[in-house]
Amino acid sequence: MTVATRSGAAGVDQKSRYGATSPIMFEDATDGSLGVEDISAAVVQLRAAFASEKTMSREWRVDQLKALRTLLTEGRGELCEAMRVDLHKHPFEGVSTELGLVQAEIDTALANLDGWMRPSFTANSAMNIPCWSSTQQDPLGLVLIMGAWNYPMQLTFAPLVGAIAGGNCVMIKPGSYAPASSHAISRLVQKYL
Repeated sequence: MTVATRSGAAGVDQKSRYGATSPIMFEDATDGSLGVEDISAAVVQLRAAFASEKTMSREWRVDQLKALRTLLTEGRGELCEAMRVDLHKHPFEGVSTELGLVQAEIDTALANLDGWMRPSFTANSAMNIPCWSSTQQDPLGLVLIMGAWNYPMQLTFAPLVGAIAGGNCVMIKPGSYAPASSHAISRLVQKYL
């Protein structure tokens, strides 16, 4: 998983990139922006992780969804404080309108993951007898999630749930107009996923 952040408003000078297996810190940029070569390298790394087919297994998907739920539970205070700084949201509002909805998405994904991964069989025409047809859901590979400033947690983490449940690698670009939220997402994704 990769998170691209821009520093500045919150006083954080560090940008971070999260590989599929281990975090790698960008230490070379001094102006707070990621270069094309940094992003290209992250895309190559994520595509290689997807090509290894480790994201295809049910166990990997369940582990990542549970880790995301742990991120939301244990990082609730930090996420709510970031929303308060950026959007003046009360912690109750942050939990009820953003974090709680994402946790419900995770619970739904965990409950239905087996059915979503199972092929669905469809009816055949008489010309195809004795064959049968089925539809198998395959992951896209690499997904970019561009967060928004007005609901920074919900509009970043809710698509992440679907992408992980689908077996994809993800690059996250948090909303740049909510810098505290963006940096909180960056720190917590590095810690938990």
